[in-house]
Amino acid sequence: MATMAENVNASGAENRPPMLEKGMYDSWKSHILIYIERKENSDMLVDSINNGPFQLKPKVIIPATDGSPEQKRLETLDDLTPEEKL
Repeated sequence: MATMAENVNASGAENRPPMLEKGMYDSWKSHILIYIERKENSDMLVDSINNGPFQLKPKVIIPATDGSPEQKRLETLDDLTPEEKL
């Protein structure tokens, strides 16, 4: 009995599955955008598709106080304003 790898090699495939060209996704993108327009929070979903997911800032600077020096740390979800959390 042939293994899956042998079957893939026999069919002429290389070491990876065939990939679609980027231009082949345009019609699917338009269908998905039309579907999303009918959903709740559609404007935020479309923004996420067009601009990518929200990225946290790499560093947050905590100002120095009387007893501690200035600190730098990664931003967390707790640092976001309610508008940014939406």
